Parts: sequence; C-alpha cells; structure tokens
Amino acid sequence: MAVAVAYLISEALVLQVFAPEIDAKLAVNEQTDYNAGLSVLVEKRKKGIDGEIKNRDDRIAQANTELDRVRGLMDQARANYQCEADGTCGTHQQGPGPQTSAEWQALQTATANYNNNAAANSALIDTLNKEKAALVEEQKNLDTGGSTERAAIEASTDGLAVHQTSHPARGWLLREEAFRQFQSDNEHNGTVQTIPWVIRGLLLLIDLLPISVKLLNSHTLYGRRVREQAELERYLARAQHTERLAEAEKTMMLDAFISSVEHSIAFEKQKRFHETRTDNVQRR
Repeated sequence: MAVAVAYLISEALVLQVFAPEIDAKLAVNEQTDYNAGLSVLVEKRKKGIDGEIKNRDDRIAQANTELDRVRGLMDQARANYQCEADGTCGTHQQGPGPQTSAEWQALQTATANYNNNAAANSALIDTLNKEKAALVEEQKNLDTGGSTERAAIEASTDGLAVHQTSHPARGWLLREEAFRQFQSDNEHNGTVQTIPWVIRGLLLLIDLLPISVKLLNSHTLYGRRVREQAELERYLARAQHTERLAEAEKTMMLDAFISSVEHSIAFEKQKRFHETRTDNVQRR
C-alpha cells in the first residue's frame, strides 16, 4: 500500500514537472484530431459541391437542348416557307398565295418563340454558370485555412461537435497518455527518460524510509513493540511446551501406576491360588 501511494504521488509530481511539455503535446494532439475531423466535413462538403455542380451542368445541358429544339422548329418553318414560296413543295405554286402567307406566319411565330426562348435560356445559363463558378471557387477555398468557406464549416453544428470531441477535458489519464507520447518522441533524450524515474525513486525512498527505520531499528517504539511481541510469543511457546511435558509426565506416571496395580493383582491371585490348592495333598 505504501509503495502504491508513493508511486501515485510521484507520478502526479512528474506530470506537474513536465506540465508545459504535456500541455504542448496535448495541444498538438487536439489540433491533429480536430483537423482530421474537419477534413472529413470538408470532403463531405466537396462531394456535395460536386453534386451541385453536376446539377448545374445538367440544367445547362437541358436548356441548350431545349434551345436546339426551338431552333430546329424555326429552321423547319423557314424551310417550309422558302419551299412554298419557290413552288418546290406544298402547293407547288410559286409566289405569294394563301399557303405562302400561312407558312410566313408560322415562320414568324417560330422565330418569335425562338427569340423568347433564347433570351430566357441565355439568362438561365448565365445564372447557372455564375452559380457553378461560385461553387468551384468555394470548393477551392475549402482547402485554404482562414477562408470564409472553411470558417463556415468550422462554425456549423457538425464543426462545433468535432471541436468538442477533439478537445476533451485534460484529465489524469489524458495527461498520462500525452506524457508517454512525449517520452516516446524523445526516446534518445537521456534527461527526459531519466528524470521521471529519479523523481519516482526519491518519492519512494522518502515514503518508505520511516517504515524501513521502524523495521530495522530495534531502539524505536515500534522496535520495542516488536521485541515485546516476540518475547510474548516465546513465553507462550515455552509455557505450551512445559504444559505438554507435564501432561506427558502425568500420562506416563498414570500408565506406570496402572501397570503396577495390574501386576499386584496378578501376584495376589497367584499367591492365593498356591495357598488354597489341594491337588498336592495325599490321601491317607
């Protein structure tokens, strides 16, 4: 227990001595984790921008396709009018006529429709190209630190969550891990590798010295208590040994007495037998 307490105290002192280096390492780790998390959000936004750019390209292509369709209708109306006016098709009557006038009216309608469609599509395409250029610029600026686009991601809900995750409370375990990393980064630095163990050794020595003195010095109060305890244990051992010897002696004396009584009884029985026997008396 004393060793464990001394080690914990010495470790806290080591972390305090190397606090500036540990704080610097923690700052680097936090920034690294934050940049990694932010990079994920940036890549996610880039993919979103790619989708938005593709959407603009698709809409521009649709607008051009519609404009080509309307131009085709206008070209077809012009060809129909020219053919009717030349008499090479339709009524085959050259020059003005009802059909020529109808074809001319169709050409005017198709031309007006094309002009209106061209103006609207031109405005739409111009807007889409501007949006596309802004998206491309935003995508490029996402990799630039301090840009408005990157700052927007950092200030977003996801960006704030990444910042909170990458900047946890700097507790004991986190500082201990950062110190181990600092030592690993400076594995060839003798000072960095030696000083922590010197501090731990000194704290262990200071903490264990009083206990060692008590255990090794017989003139202290603790030593006297140890001696008294040892004398008491020796006294109890001797008393127990004496008691066992007395019990053994009593047992031996009792066994001897019993054996003596048994022999006396046997002798008396034998004596009485000889005194009372009659088989050796002759008849007269």
